[in-house]
Amino acid sequence: MDWKQVIESKIDDKMSAAVQKKLEGVSERTVEEENAYQEFFQKALKKFGVESPAELEDDAAKKKFFDYIDANWKGDDEKAEDTEAQDSIKPSKKKDLAASNCGS
Repeated sequence: MDWKQVIESKIDDKMSAAVQKKLEGVSERTVEEENAYQEFFQKALKKFGVESPAELEDDAAKKKFFDYIDANWKGDDEKAEDTEAQDSIKPSKKKDLAASNCGS
């Protein structure tokens, strides 16, 4: 192996290790964030007196529930709505995802 291959190999090893470490950190934060959101969501369900959003009486009650979720959840990935930073998931999709995560 010549010196160029040795250097490239060392760079590849360092980069692979750095990428792996970064991915592990992201995974841990994602799991922690998801657990916190699920806990918050379950408390909101309890506040509204149901075990699932599907149990809410009508569309108006569901809208009120999800408006409560949107207004009160302050996760790490939440972005201010009045700035240029916008969330890539549409609010209606968030509601569908949230509902699907609670067994409805």
